[in-house]
Amino acid sequence: MAESKYRIIITNENGVIAGRFERFVSEASCFNIDFDPATILCDLPETVDYERHSDNESENYFLNANYSEHPFFAIGLPEDILYSRSQSQLHFSWFYDFIVELKELCEQSRNISLSQFEVFKQYFDVRFTYKIEFQEVNPFYNEYEMDAMNGGLYPECEFIYRGLEENRDFTMTEMLDFHGGTPFRHNYSCHSLADIICAVWHYLILHEYKFRKCNHCGKYFATRTLKKQYCDRKSPYPAFEQHNCEQAVRNIKQKLARRKKSAYTYLSNYYSGGVDLFLDKCAVLKDAVDRCSSAENLRALEAFLNKESVREEWYKVEYK
Repeated sequence: MAESKYRIIITNENGVIAGRFERFVSEASCFNIDFDPATILCDLPETVDYERHSDNESENYFLNANYSEHPFFAIGLPEDILYSRSQSQLHFSWFYDFIVELKELCEQSRNISLSQFEVFKQYFDVRFTYKIEFQEVNPFYNEYEMDAMNGGLYPECEFIYRGLEENRDFTMTEMLDFHGGTPFRHNYSCHSLADIICAVWHYLILHEYKFRKCNHCGKYFATRTLKKQYCDRKSPYPAFEQHNCEQAVRNIKQKLARRKKSAYTYLSNYYSGGVDLFLDKCAVLKDAVDRCSSAENLRALEAFLNKESVREEWYKVEYK
């Protein structure tokens, strides 16, 4: 097998999961892109143009115009995606079939088993190899530190990742439990787009992730518990895009609670007869937000609580 050009590394340090996609151009050159393992696959359906998937007149007829914004394509995969149609039709077919399967899994809020995954590996001709590595103290760190005191160089890192030499009788679950609390990573060597996609998928299956829809942005994400309501993407809500979905919802609700209090005080002072009607309609919109804090529901409540809207709809005409 040819030497791998691509590597997927997924680290788990104190419960914080992070992914890095590396493409090796030469021994001295490498491009890296960081990604969120919980959302990277769920963003793939947005790269597909479903209406044109059978358009034989187009070179990349499975992909829409924005596919290059996805990290898997932004780093460059010429031998798997950018070949002409005649050379890459099989790769496209695998890619499209995977997207269809992924959409079904997301809608069903589940993932597949490892045994099912082995069948998928054969179907997609997946050839990645991987190893689990645990973090340990760099054995050369102290030596470098001593050298630094004498004008030498400091080491690049105090810790390194290494594979295990023991624990060969452990199951995967027992091994991870035995090293509980120790930062670890999955290191995947990949050769194709199918390898890259399925490497991340393998990690999600191995650690028992499921899929669900974010209660704010409406996009799917992977989670180990379906009780988690929000993904870690940035909010689509205007003026709150700097926050992730959960933090944005919390901040928006706080802002709207202050607006409600202000509107209630205003109506109580100037138009007490409209307070009950105002509270009844506000409760309906608030209940919708509590059930689903989507951008649409939040906008509806914000528009209702707008100062001018309150004045126009609830303030007595003869007192204007």
